[in-house]
Amino acid sequence: MAHNKQSSGFTLLEILLVVAAIAVLAGIVIVAINPGRQLGETRNTARRSDVDSVLNALYQYSLDNRGLFPSSTDTNLRMLGTSVTGCAINCGGTASNANSTSSQQSTPTSFLDNSQSTFAGSFSNTSYSNNLLSLSSGQTSGSYTSDVKDAGGSATWSNFSWVPSRPTGKPLPNSSATESGYPNGNMDMNGNVLLLHMDESNGATTFSDSSGSGLNGTCAATCPTSGTAGKFATSLNFNGINQGVFLGSSNLLRPEKTSISLWLKTTDTNPNGSVIYRWRTYGIGFYLGGGSDVGKIKFGAYGTNLLSNTITTPSTYNNGVWHNVVGTFDGNTLSLYLDGVIINSKNMGPIFYQTPGGAAIGRDGNFSGSYFKGQIDEFSLFNRPLSADEVSDMYQRGALSLKYQVKSCAVADCSDGNFVGPDGTNNSYYSENNNSSNTTPSFSLSNITDNRYFQYKSFLDTNNQTLTPEMKSVTISDSVGGTENNQNISSNTASACLDLSSFISPTYITAIPFDPKIGSAEKTYYAVKKTSGGRINIQACAPENSTVINETK
Repeated sequence: MAHNKQSSGFTLLEILLVVAAIAVLAGIVIVAINPGRQLGETRNTARRSDVDSVLNALYQYSLDNRGLFPSSTDTNLRMLGTSVTGCAINCGGTASNANSTSSQQSTPTSFLDNSQSTFAGSFSNTSYSNNLLSLSSGQTSGSYTSDVKDAGGSATWSNFSWVPSRPTGKPLPNSSATESGYPNGNMDMNGNVLLLHMDESNGATTFSDSSGSGLNGTCAATCPTSGTAGKFATSLNFNGINQGVFLGSSNLLRPEKTSISLWLKTTDTNPNGSVIYRWRTYGIGFYLGGGSDVGKIKFGAYGTNLLSNTITTPSTYNNGVWHNVVGTFDGNTLSLYLDGVIINSKNMGPIFYQTPGGAAIGRDGNFSGSYFKGQIDEFSLFNRPLSADEVSDMYQRGALSLKYQVKSCAVADCSDGNFVGPDGTNNSYYSENNNSSNTTPSFSLSNITDNRYFQYKSFLDTNNQTLTPEMKSVTISDSVGGTENNQNISSNTASACLDLSSFISPTYITAIPFDPKIGSAEKTYYAVKKTSGGRINIQACAPENSTVINETK
């Protein structure tokens, strides 16, 4: 008798039900074992949404503003928020940038300090206000140390430039050029017929005219000592006995209208006085007074019939410090300026030069003695009267000093680097003493090791407490090797947060979001910066579970 056999086993439906049950149980177990991770992932989802929302809002803002992002955004990574302090944290990680393409080429970037939030370093007798870094009131020297710049990887720091409010510590332009690019104090050298920087090395017997007129100076009798530290680079040091610089007898040196400018430093107390500069014995020039006027500066046209046409300073200037002396003549009126301020003016009518004869510095032009004792630097002569503003500008470019040192570092707080100048030591500085261009300073960086981090220090000095050097902006350029995609770009954010509310809220986003775990409107723990190619990068600074949330658009 036959029996029917029934097969045993699970149907497909039963198997699926069992698998689903196991999955549910596993999920319950996982949550029970590590609920924090799951909650972290939930918050990461919110962070991704927040980053995308801010990124899209900024992108829409740029579309409505001719491709420009809010003016307060720059290449420095800054936390979004309203707080003005305490926003410096380490933020970011390996970038995941779907909008970028991988490249093995170096990526050029730059850092721009030009606002309250980007001047986020430390101040010593200095302050930042009205879009300018300057000395604090009543101070004659101070410094500013920048925050640490993070290139995101080992970088070649290639260029350092800055925009001062006016030329500082900078010699006058050569070849009758006109400066440009400075907010104030651009010098127009139109009419300059003689310019002696006096930067010759020790032992020089010829002193170059940089005006383009070719009126080089030569030794009159004995040469003054060259190569002595001057107001700018070096100067000429006259012994008061037998030294002078003869300028020849060219008609360019005796214009009907003129301006004569120089810097001098002396302690001369010669009771007979001494000639600083003069065209022959009978002509226009400067004189250091003798007798009851010892140490006072005189300016005038000298001769038996012109002695009354002389302006004398009420104060003495033989105090061993540098002073700027400028005399102008407009065809009728003599004017004397000391340290940028007019002392007096006197009407005298036209000058009638006597010939033959020549002009000289440190003695009169006909070699009759009256030798000057002290230093002279940056001598210039124009065939036009300078304005009072031009005279003030000439003084301030010598009275004010703004110089820098830089360092690159391998650690985030830059504690492993030393500030250095162009020669790689702390004895030199990047300054406008080395700026021979007719525009704002820009220097290629040398002796700087390739490192991820960078910092600079600025030194501000003035000879006059009523004046201060001022800096509008600093730009540091670098190039980072490796791929643009998937590079580690974690950075230290600036100490002040970046408030973008007035730009994108509520037009493009209801409100600036903040991290769901530790953020607030004051400190959101989301950070933003511009990148190369006119894009914007936003990072979540506090993602969980080793996750990176970093987007660029």
